[in-house]
Amino acid sequence: MRWSSVVAALVLVSLVSANAAQIIKRSPLGPMVTAPMLLSACTHGDPGVHCDPYIAGVVDSITSNGGALEDNQICITPEGTVEKLRSLTVQYIQTHQDLPQNTIAASEVATAITEAFPCK
Repeated sequence: MRWSSVVAALVLVSLVSANAAQIIKRSPLGPMVTAPMLLSACTHGDPGVHCDPYIAGVVDSITSNGGALEDNQICITPEGTVEKLRSLTVQYIQTHQDLPQNTIAASEVATAITEAFPCK
């Protein structure tokens, strides 16, 4: 599955919420959620409004592709709760603050989750 497909799916997930416009940024490529925007959504206010659905959309996109995204495979265990996935994502983005401000959040979520839940 191409990253553009993942991003498109995640944008649709974000639009489900009436307040999604707060974390959607317009770019020449269309709506895009950046890593700093997702970090803000996950750490301010109710993460169940924007953060958790976005992360769930990334996970759904990966798992609907047989658990693989490019060369990464995930095998989420029962410990992979929404709260755990959010925590991993926040920690990963905070640890990688040197990323460009326009880094697409979906790629950071996918990396954080594939590192935490690799298939063995």
